[in-house]
Formats: sequence, structure tokens, C-alpha cells
Amino acid sequence: MRMSLENTLLKIVTILSDGLFHSGEEIAKKLGVSRQAVNQVISKIELWGLTLFSVKGKGYRLSQPVQLYCQKTFQTNGFLLMGSNDSSEVISNFLSERLQKNTRVDGVPSLVRTPITVHEKSFLFKHNRAIFLLPITDSTNQFFLNHAAKLIPGDVCIAEYQFAARGRRGRRYYAPFGSNLYFTFYWKFSRVDLFFSSLSLLIGILTVRVLQEFGVNNLKLKWPNDIYLNQKKLGGILIETKILKQEMSVIIGIGLNLDMNEADPQIVTQDWISLIQEGYKIDKNKLVMAMQQKLWDFFKQIDSSMIKKLLNEWMYYDLFDIDTEVNLSLNDKLVSGLYKGIDKEGRLLLHPSFTNSRKSGDNLICVSAGDISLRKKESF
Repeated sequence: MRMSLENTLLKIVTILSDGLFHSGEEIAKKLGVSRQAVNQVISKIELWGLTLFSVKGKGYRLSQPVQLYCQKTFQTNGFLLMGSNDSSEVISNFLSERLQKNTRVDGVPSLVRTPITVHEKSFLFKHNRAIFLLPITDSTNQFFLNHAAKLIPGDVCIAEYQFAARGRRGRRYYAPFGSNLYFTFYWKFSRVDLFFSSLSLLIGILTVRVLQEFGVNNLKLKWPNDIYLNQKKLGGILIETKILKQEMSVIIGIGLNLDMNEADPQIVTQDWISLIQEGYKIDKNKLVMAMQQKLWDFFKQIDSSMIKKLLNEWMYYDLFDIDTEVNLSLNDKLVSGLYKGIDKEGRLLLHPSFTNSRKSGDNLICVSAGDISLRKKESF
């Protein structure tokens, strides 16, 4: 899809985001294009996972309102908006200058302006940490992987729509426009810390804490990286790393279903839920800032006692009860057994099932990584 077409579609979605009918003439006038030009592109909105209704005499509307990121909300909370028509150059220059100076940005840059276009890799920054706002991108995690050498711990990337979103092991991840939170946080370490194997669990607990602060109840976590609400999947965590000059860059992606009411069954194959379906309407602008602050505070203060405390807290959020019969798919091998929770390092513990009245193994299976899928036995 060409950038000019993406730009036009983004402007149309912005007009239709209120969920009301808007005539083709109105849309064309606001965009400064012909009515025919609107007709030629508007149906392509559905490629972004949105449902469009067209009624003769009324015009067009989306099946439901779409909550967009609000630049003013970020600005009033101390963030500055920067943008340019040449996004790649601006990003490169900003990152290079910030890396060289590594000082707090206090002044308002001359490039501040609104509104931004879809082309722009616009970003907001506070206390030298940036929030990169990409209305449309392939993947927020991939953006940080591409720019890892120039990022600063605490940077965040968010998007309205990801056209190449991925989950663990490169699997497709459903990421419709404007419906969910697509959030990536950056940190780096000088070495591989001992707690790294449990990082997805720790991030899961912190994410649950943030959602609870917004009033969300009945949250659970499924080892190693899924967030559940009322026994259905609400979101997930994807952690990726990149080694640069003996330092490890950690890219933490968090996806949460906020306002989604439909999903592509070819991509989403398990029971899912969104906050809006349970009556939770959360301002995703405030959610981004709360998530950034929570993770920033965690990494700035992290120590062994904090890690121990969080992992002890895991049992309260664990989706499975101890001794639940489960199936563990590990690197294409299926193992059935009794779920035994996690150990002090956050690794999964599984007691193998009996086979022909004889134990398949006397010891617990301990799992920390791999191509993993954990389900209740009856779900297979």
C-alpha cells in the first residue's frame, strides 16, 4: 500500500472515528480531494480490521467509535511533539543528537507542529525518554530492533495499527487499527542478569497491576506471557533482545485488547476477550503513560528482593491451580502432566502423567524457554 494512500485512509478514519455517519461530500471537502477519490479508497479501510457501513443518503460510518491517540493529552502531561515530512531523516537526526548530548530536553523544538501525517515517525519525549508515536507501522518491536543502537532506556513505541505484527516464535498477531494497545518498551543491560529468564512473568505482573489501577478485576496470568480476563485471553507479552557492544538491548512488547469486538478467526484461534466487552472503557493515552512509568520505576529500582517478591505474587494471578492436568507442547513434543507452578527463577514445573500405571518420570520437568504452548488437558 502506497504511503499516499495510507495517509488518505488515516485522515478518513480520523473523520469516521466518532462512529457517526459522514457523507462522501463532507469527507472529500475535509480532505481537499474529489468525491470520486474518496470512493476509490474508502473501502480499503476494512483491510485494517475495521468494519465500514455505507448507507445511501447518509454516507459512511464505522461499526463502532475508534479511540485514537490524542496528541494534546501527551503534551499537557509534559511531552513534546515533533514531526517532519521526511520521517526517516528526522528520526535519525533526533536519535543521533540525543545520544550525543544525553541530556534532558527542556526547550520546545522548532519542529513542533500539528497535525502529523501518517508518513511521519513522530515522537514525544520527556526527561530524555521518548514515546515514538507511529500511526501505522509494521511492528513496534521491529521499529525498536531497527533503532536499538540509538535508543535510551525508558523509550516507548506505540502504534494505532501494525500490518506485520507478530507474537512469539514469529507467529502472526492480530492487530486491527485503533482497537487495542500496541506498546513497546526499551531497556538495556551490561550483562545477562540472572532474572532474565523470568522477565516475561515480571512484566505480566506489572501489567496486571497497571490494569488494576484502572479498575480492571478478575485478571490472571498464564505462563509464560499471556494475560487473561475472566478465563479468556486479553493480551500477551513479546520480549526480544539484541546484543550491541557487549550490552543486551531488551525490547518488551505488550499487546492488550481494549475495544476489539471482532477478530480474524484464521489468526486468533483461542478464546479471547477485550476490556470493552466487560464494560471497561480505558483511555489508552493514560494507559500508555501509566505503563511507561510502571516499567521505568521497576527497572530503575530492580534488585533480587523485588524480583523475589514479584515471583511470589505470581501464585495469586496464576491461571492454573496446582495439580491441574495440562498438556505442554514443547518444541513440537507433547507432554501431559500435573501443573506444579513455577520455581524461584520463574521456570515452569510439570510432573509427568502416569502411563500404563507406571510413572513416565520420577522428577519434575523444568521448562524455561522454547516453542511452548501450555493448555488445560481438556482443551486439546
